[in-house]
Amino acid sequence: MTRGDGEPSFVLFRVGGCDLALEVKAVEEVIRLGKFTDLGRRIPGVDGAIPLHGQVVPVVYLNRLLRIDSEDPPMAVVATGRGHQVALGVDEVMGVYEKPTVEDEGPLLPALEGRGVREIHRVGRRIVCWLDLDGVFSEEGWEAIRSLSEMETDGLLGDTTLGILGY
Repeated sequence: MTRGDGEPSFVLFRVGGCDLALEVKAVEEVIRLGKFTDLGRRIPGVDGAIPLHGQVVPVVYLNRLLRIDSEDPPMAVVATGRGHQVALGVDEVMGVYEKPTVEDEGPLLPALEGRGVREIHRVGRRIVCWLDLDGVFSEEGWEAIRSLSEMETDGLLGDTTLGILGY
């Protein structure tokens, strides 16, 4: 979804004390995380997996991935990158906003530098980091997401799937 001038719209969410955003076109849905299969980070960067609409969707806690001090998230923004879905654990979803005219971006937040932040936006009194989903994960991370998301669901990641994963 874009504005009339071609600028994208964003889903705004919070992880710890950081306001983050993804383009609306990358976001499939927002869900409550609830119970999911905990993989104990046996796959680097992946916290677990959930069955969603007949597919296995990897769960990644953004607080761990981006090294933001926060509790385990109660919600997830389900986004698509490189043709695969990933459930990004977040603390809260605050809505949709349109990209503002950026007059002075200021310095990148040191804690998030080099972790997939594409731009900094000022939305009202908030400083929001626009995440580039492709840059948030390493190549190995994308490979893990691809491997999990191409599996068939057998219950809540039952023995068959875990056996295929080698656990």
